[in-house]
Amino acid sequence: MKKLFLSMGLVASFLAYAQGENNNWYFGYQVGINFSGSAPQFVNGSAMNNLNSSATVSDSSGNLLFYSDGGEVWNREHQIMPNGLIEHGGRQLATVKHPTNPNLYYIFAATWMYNNGVIRYSVVDMSLGGIGSNGQPLGDVVQNLIKVPVLDDQGNEINDARAVTVVPHGDGNSYWVLVTNGKKLYAYRLSSSGLSTTPVVNDLGTSGFLTGYDGISMKASPEIKSSCNYSHFICINNSNPGTKENEGMVRSFDNFSGLITTDYNLSIAGTDAFNAEFNQYANILYVSGYYGVGNTTTFYAVDLLNSTNSNVVYTPIYNGMWGTGGLGYPSTIQRNSKGDIYFHMVNYNAGQSLSQIVNPDVYGQSSINLNVLNYPSAMIYVGASNSFPQLLPTLSKRTGTCVTSYDLTTAEMHNTPYTYHASNTITTQLNYKVNSTQNITMKAGNSISLLPDTYIEKGAQYLAEIEDCRCSGGEVEAKSQNLKDNMRLNLRNIQPDKANDKKELITKVKLFPNPASDILNILTSSDIKNISVSDVSGKVINVKLDGNKIDIKNLPSGNYILSIETKEGKTSQKFIKK
Repeated sequence: MKKLFLSMGLVASFLAYAQGENNNWYFGYQVGINFSGSAPQFVNGSAMNNLNSSATVSDSSGNLLFYSDGGEVWNREHQIMPNGLIEHGGRQLATVKHPTNPNLYYIFAATWMYNNGVIRYSVVDMSLGGIGSNGQPLGDVVQNLIKVPVLDDQGNEINDARAVTVVPHGDGNSYWVLVTNGKKLYAYRLSSSGLSTTPVVNDLGTSGFLTGYDGISMKASPEIKSSCNYSHFICINNSNPGTKENEGMVRSFDNFSGLITTDYNLSIAGTDAFNAEFNQYANILYVSGYYGVGNTTTFYAVDLLNSTNSNVVYTPIYNGMWGTGGLGYPSTIQRNSKGDIYFHMVNYNAGQSLSQIVNPDVYGQSSINLNVLNYPSAMIYVGASNSFPQLLPTLSKRTGTCVTSYDLTTAEMHNTPYTYHASNTITTQLNYKVNSTQNITMKAGNSISLLPDTYIEKGAQYLAEIEDCRCSGGEVEAKSQNLKDNMRLNLRNIQPDKANDKKELITKVKLFPNPASDILNILTSSDIKNISVSDVSGKVINVKLDGNKIDIKNLPSGNYILSIETKEGKTSQKFIKK
């Protein structure tokens, strides 16, 4: 029998990322990039010298506010803020604005300290500090909110933290700060009252490939609109270079409960360190890395939505030699707020080039542009896999879905009529309050419990109903979810698997002459099904294929990407028109 519980404590019956706020990236050795125009531009003035992770925050108009390497915080005039020596830089940084105070910004850092992997945070207050050249405060790190330790579920400081990222909570009023702790994922709610000290604890599971954990990076996808059961993909990459093992996973995450769900589980195995990034629609994952055997740099596109347990759909989009004078190897990869995905190749072009994945939102049509922007100084110095700043998230209300349960623990924020609808339970506690001017409805499939310290003021409009909640896509998902809960992608070229077959395809495709002036020949043992040529901006150019020859006489001189499709798969290679 379904019941409605009212406690005796009752009183009186989009993916959403800031646009302008992510206009600037400061990282590495005094490198700055601005994305406000149609093409990225290097900017001068950075005071940061750093080979680890970084964070950058701008205002809504795209004007720089501050940047940090986790060790220090610099204001927009490139001076260290008062109290700006925060001393907790490391593997990964994440920044997030306070949900209700627009002047406060949290800087979270996963770092190695005293032989432990710890998570700490400091808070920047942009209403403090001296007055800058534009007449606005320069910001200050809040004196009593510096190097604040994040505690585990037992109240102790975390000792095996590796990575940190932030996703919006589904309620539109708060965030989840996600932290890896060993083989667990902790989710801390950041609400109007600050950071929760009690995390939601998730066991990540291993599914076979995750044998050596040294997590180097965690990325959250944009919100997934097509699912009823989860809101985001979480990708965690881990590396054990000493044994040539690199392992990672993609798991489904519910931003209402803070829980990893059983709907989606993809394990990835490779060699040496690899990095990963989602495209802006969360349907493609790009995996970059290099193979110690053969010294080859690789990029793969993984079709997340069409992959199943029996068939992980992926394709190589680039492969080449690395080393002095060669392609180099990818050290960091990051999507910006416009949906463009950038990376840096160490050694390539003396380390001066910013590179990009071209056409990242169409599976099978993406390629690599190694020379989007060339640094005018000596070289772009980056070291860690997380050198580029993570995106600053914004609040995002999850809509069009049916959640399992709500656990409401803070004062009601909705000032217009609002309905909570859950398929199972709704529970209120810990000073949940509906004030006299608010109109709140709660509908749950099984029970609604108002526990002690719940308050509904006189004059408030409040209604509780037992009503099933059905999601329009639920039946389809229920039928197919078992097909996506144990996927495995093996990219280790020392094993005779699908990854080797696709790598072999790339090595068997040769272009000559290169550079070419009139005819470009494609040498391959497979029949060519389709080709396309794009310039460095990603614009597709019409060319004529005659057998294995391409007429390029009418192309302007410059660098181009040739994408080739055969029955074995797809690959992309660069050529030069003289």
